[in-house]
Amino acid sequence: MRGNPLGDQRAGPPQPQPQAVRDLLATANQRLSETRRTSDMAADTETNLLLSSTLWSLRAQVCRGVWNEDDVLRRVMQDLDR
Repeated sequence: MRGNPLGDQRAGPPQPQPQAVRDLLATANQRLSETRRTSDMAADTETNLLLSSTLWSLRAQVCRGVWNEDDVLRRVMQDLDR
């Protein structure tokens, strides 16, 4: 065996998500299903961008060991917040 495939810093099951993350993910999933049924694309886009921005900011608080590949997405999310 070559060691822990998840990395030396990781052992055991993942930590449970904070309640704020669970709530926001539930809201985002609900919005995704509602967006398909509405005709107000401008409002849907604005709401979805706001949810995306909030999820992205929570990611920084919850996720550990973020990869450099996320740098491009970080730049996009920063531009959306402006």
